[in-house]
Amino acid sequence: MSATADVAQISYFLKERFTQPRMNELCYPSQAALWGMLTKKTGWSGERKSIPLQYADITGVGSSLVVAQANKRATKGVKFQIDTDDLPEDYALFGVKIKAMRAAKGGDSSWRKTVSSQVKSAFRQVARRNAWGVWRSYRGDFATIKSTATLGSGATILITDRRHLMMFIEGGFINALDASNSYAKLSGRLQVTKVNPSGPSITVNTIPTTGIPSLAVGDKLCIESDHNSRYHGLDDIIPDTEPTTGDSFHGVDRSVSPEKLGGVRFDSAGYTIQEAVALAKQRNAELGGEADKLFLDFDNMISLSEVMQGRTEQVRTAAKDTKGKQIAEIGYEGFRFLTPLGRVEAYGDMYIPTSVGHLCQMDTLAFESMGEAPGWLNDMDGDSGWVVEKTDAAYEGRVGQFAEMTCDAPGWNVRLQNLGGTDEY
Repeated sequence: MSATADVAQISYFLKERFTQPRMNELCYPSQAALWGMLTKKTGWSGERKSIPLQYADITGVGSSLVVAQANKRATKGVKFQIDTDDLPEDYALFGVKIKAMRAAKGGDSSWRKTVSSQVKSAFRQVARRNAWGVWRSYRGDFATIKSTATLGSGATILITDRRHLMMFIEGGFINALDASNSYAKLSGRLQVTKVNPSGPSITVNTIPTTGIPSLAVGDKLCIESDHNSRYHGLDDIIPDTEPTTGDSFHGVDRSVSPEKLGGVRFDSAGYTIQEAVALAKQRNAELGGEADKLFLDFDNMISLSEVMQGRTEQVRTAAKDTKGKQIAEIGYEGFRFLTPLGRVEAYGDMYIPTSVGHLCQMDTLAFESMGEAPGWLNDMDGDSGWVVEKTDAAYEGRVGQFAEMTCDAPGWNVRLQNLGGTDEY
């Protein structure tokens, strides 16, 4: 059997097995409301993408034409600019054993079952990273050290939140980021040997820890190669502190107008969740926004639902696929309630940082990619992209994406901090 025949057999099986409805199930995890609701745009092209910002430039105004012209800014609109070469990449790989394929006879479908399981895992892993990443930073960290840890054989590392364990891969390598040095990556790496939900903690082996003798409270962890390589999530679009002089986000110094260009921050300390949302909605309206989707962690979602009992209306919003169409069979349950400045729909999201809420105007946010995200990186209609692994007689399957999260009106979105506790994750 030729290599071309092998690849054709794999491609045919995968196309038949993984239809669009099945792909939707893999790509849009339950309880990942923001990722599911985001508009997906797959037509990224050209050397650079420009994102003109709404209401981010000062238009000349005045009761006379002369004054209006004098007040007009010299620039013709503010825009974020992203070079295609800088478009973040993400990959999940799997192997298809050549021997198993060629040994298959009649109804023997063992290789198909194995490949099917691997493909599901690959797509789910990238989708989960998206569900997590849209909330976070290009920095790539996903867990925080809870207590000082001296590293050695079988060392246990306590982390602050059990939810973060879902991002660790047993046997995978991770990097540590130094909280005392602007989260610079520490030299060396760690290999995860065990994930312990009861800690919550992870166990790491000793050999790759060279260069990382210990970890301190507040240090961060990230998947190896993720450091400063992820796309920009809401932690970047609306940072927890105002942008300062010298800030450069996609080529724009947001410090000249930190709310219009860097989003609104609202300190919720001392307010009930209901009060905080109403005041955040007011701040949003002052800047011309119409944000009406509220995302909360489940603890705060439960607290709000208990307070609002009897004064809400159940709602369901469908996920959006890569063609911008709603996926009727995949949706996110929430409830709608009234504030002095209009209705707000609240949704729980398992991946949002603890004690943080986001009041979003969804038509300002998008997930933009070069092709499907996540999608096949192998050619499903030919033999390009399929390579034989260097260390095994197997074809390498590739799932991944080239994508960035974008926002054309940061000022119409609000980050609520210190909701129900400390803004920590």
